[in-house]
Amino acid sequence: MPITLESREDGWVVFYSLCTPISFQELSDLQEKDLQIRNAVNHTVHELIDVTGLTAIPDHPLRAWSFPSLSHPRAGTIVVVGGSNLVRSASQDIHQLAHLKPPAFVETLDEGWAFLRNLIAQEKAANSYSTDAK
Repeated sequence: MPITLESREDGWVVFYSLCTPISFQELSDLQEKDLQIRNAVNHTVHELIDVTGLTAIPDHPLRAWSFPSLSHPRAGTIVVVGGSNLVRSASQDIHQLAHLKPPAFVETLDEGWAFLRNLIAQEKAANSYSTDAK
Protein backbone atom coordinates (compact mmCIF):
# COMPACT_ATOMS: atom_id res chain seq x y z
CA MET A 1 0.00 0.00 0.00
CA PRO A 2 1.45 3.39 -0.97
CA ILE A 3 0.19 5.19 2.16
CA THR A 4 -0.62 4.35 5.76
CA LEU A 5 -1.79 6.49 8.67
CA GLU A 6 -1.66 5.51 12.34
CA SER A 7 -2.08 7.19 15.70
CA ARG A 8 0.99 6.53 17.86
CA GLU A 9 2.46 7.49 21.23
CA ASP A 10 -0.95 7.53 22.96
CA GLY A 11 -2.38 10.02 20.47
CA TRP A 12 0.55 12.44 20.53
CA VAL A 13 1.75 11.52 17.02
CA VAL A 14 0.07 10.89 13.69
CA PHE A 15 2.40 8.63 11.71
CA TYR A 16 2.26 8.57 7.91
CA SER A 17 4.25 6.27 5.67
CA LEU A 18 4.29 7.24 1.99
CA CYS A 19 5.77 5.50 -1.03
CA THR A 20 5.54 5.85 -4.78
CA PRO A 21 3.18 5.54 -6.54
CA ILE A 22 0.76 7.72 -4.60
CA SER A 23 -1.96 10.09 -5.71
CA PHE A 24 -3.05 13.25 -4.01
CA GLN A 25 -6.53 11.71 -3.73
CA GLU A 26 -5.15 8.80 -1.68
CA LEU A 27 -3.50 11.24 0.70
CA SER A 28 -6.60 13.42 0.83
CA ASP A 29 -8.83 10.42 1.60
CA LEU A 30 -6.98 9.87 4.91
CA GLN A 31 -7.51 13.40 6.18
CA GLU A 32 -10.82 12.56 7.87
CA LYS A 33 -9.04 9.90 9.95
CA ASP A 34 -6.29 12.43 10.76
CA LEU A 35 -8.93 14.95 11.83
CA GLN A 36 -10.66 12.38 14.07
CA ILE A 37 -7.36 11.63 15.82
CA ARG A 38 -6.71 15.31 16.49
CA ASN A 39 -10.28 15.99 17.64
CA ALA A 40 -10.18 13.09 20.11
CA VAL A 41 -7.49 14.64 22.33
CA ASN A 42 -6.89 17.93 24.11
CA HIS A 43 -3.17 18.24 23.48
CA THR A 44 -0.87 18.98 20.58
CA VAL A 45 -0.63 16.24 17.96
CA HIS A 46 2.67 16.05 16.12
CA GLU A 47 3.24 14.35 12.80
CA LEU A 48 5.95 11.97 11.63
CA ILE A 49 6.01 11.39 7.88
CA ASP A 50 8.21 8.65 6.47
CA VAL A 51 8.93 9.50 2.84
CA THR A 52 11.91 7.20 2.37
CA GLY A 53 9.89 5.28 -0.24
CA LEU A 54 8.60 8.37 -2.02
CA THR A 55 10.42 9.15 -5.25
CA ALA A 56 7.84 11.46 -6.85
CA ILE A 57 5.51 14.14 -5.51
CA PRO A 58 1.76 13.51 -5.87
CA ASP A 59 -0.19 15.82 -8.18
CA HIS A 60 -1.55 19.04 -6.66
CA PRO A 61 0.78 19.23 -3.62
CA LEU A 62 -0.27 22.79 -2.79
CA ARG A 63 -3.73 21.55 -1.81
CA ALA A 64 -2.07 19.97 1.23
CA TRP A 65 -2.12 23.24 3.16
CA SER A 66 -5.78 22.53 4.01
CA PHE A 67 -4.84 19.27 5.75
CA PRO A 68 -5.38 19.03 9.54
CA SER A 69 -1.65 18.68 10.12
CA LEU A 70 -1.25 22.26 8.94
CA SER A 71 -4.52 23.91 9.90
CA HIS A 72 -5.86 22.18 13.04
CA PRO A 73 -5.61 24.10 16.35
CA ARG A 74 -3.77 21.11 17.87
CA ALA A 75 -1.35 20.75 14.96
CA GLY A 76 2.17 20.41 16.27
CA THR A 77 5.61 19.85 14.86
CA ILE A 78 5.98 17.96 11.60
CA VAL A 79 9.01 15.73 11.17
CA VAL A 80 9.83 14.35 7.72
CA VAL A 81 12.01 11.25 7.48
CA GLY A 82 14.19 10.84 4.40
CA GLY A 83 13.11 12.22 1.08
CA SER A 84 14.80 13.45 -2.02
CA ASN A 85 15.71 17.10 -2.46
CA LEU A 86 12.56 17.51 -4.56
CA VAL A 87 10.32 16.10 -1.80
CA ARG A 88 12.01 18.27 0.83
CA SER A 89 11.74 21.37 -1.34
CA ALA A 90 8.04 20.78 -2.02
CA SER A 91 7.37 20.31 1.69
CA GLN A 92 9.21 23.51 2.58
CA ASP A 93 7.38 25.43 -0.16
CA ILE A 94 3.95 24.31 1.07
CA HIS A 95 4.77 25.41 4.61
CA GLN A 96 6.20 28.72 3.43
CA LEU A 97 3.16 29.50 1.26
CA ALA A 98 0.87 28.69 4.20
CA HIS A 99 3.02 30.92 6.47
CA LEU A 100 3.82 27.99 8.74
CA LYS A 101 6.94 26.80 10.51
CA PRO A 102 8.84 24.48 8.16
CA PRO A 103 9.04 20.80 9.03
CA ALA A 104 12.07 19.25 10.67
CA PHE A 105 13.96 16.87 8.40
CA VAL A 106 15.79 13.78 9.65
CA GLU A 107 17.41 10.87 7.89
CA THR A 108 16.04 7.88 9.84
CA LEU A 109 12.86 6.84 11.62
CA ASP A 110 14.85 6.39 14.83
CA GLU A 111 15.97 10.04 14.63
CA GLY A 112 12.39 11.15 13.97
CA TRP A 113 10.96 9.20 16.91
CA ALA A 114 13.72 10.42 19.22
CA PHE A 115 13.07 14.03 18.18
CA LEU A 116 9.31 13.76 18.80
CA ARG A 117 9.58 11.75 22.02
CA ASN A 118 11.89 14.42 23.42
CA LEU A 119 9.47 17.15 22.37
CA ILE A 120 6.48 15.30 23.88
CA ALA A 121 8.35 14.76 27.15
CA GLN A 122 9.06 18.50 27.32
CA GLU A 123 5.41 19.33 26.66
CA LYS A 124 4.18 16.86 29.27
CA ALA A 125 6.63 18.27 31.82
CA ALA A 126 5.55 21.84 31.10
CA ASN A 127 1.83 21.10 31.13
CA SER A 128 -0.62 18.75 32.70
CA TYR A 129 -2.16 17.18 29.61
CA SER A 130 -4.34 14.12 29.33
CA THR A 131 -5.47 12.15 26.29
CA ASP A 132 -9.15 12.35 27.25
CA ALA A 133 -11.46 13.77 24.62
CA LYS A 134 -12.78 17.28 25.12
